[in-house]
Amino acid sequence: MKDELKKMLEYEAKARDILDESMRKSDKIRGDSQRQAEELLKSERFKAEDEAQRSKEKTIHNAEEEAEKMKTRTVKSVQEQEARAKKRMDKAASIILKEVFNL
Repeated sequence: MKDELKKMLEYEAKARDILDESMRKSDKIRGDSQRQAEELLKSERFKAEDEAQRSKEKTIHNAEEEAEKMKTRTVKSVQEQEARAKKRMDKAASIILKEVFNL
């Protein structure tokens, strides 16, 4: 009976050791998984921030290009209007000179 009790205590001690070892391994795996998840999350956040920055820069660049195009069109339009106005003024001056010399 003593031997059986002794064996049962030994089995119980072995079972506790096995359980403790399993718990340590489980904690290590859980810790490793959590670290990997945090690293992945951090990496994905940096990727998202980089993509947002590239998108912002592209939008600004496109807006600057469009503004430059609008400026060029506006300058060209003003130049055309000035040229038409000059032609009208030259024509009016020509008509006035003809009238003055015909008097």
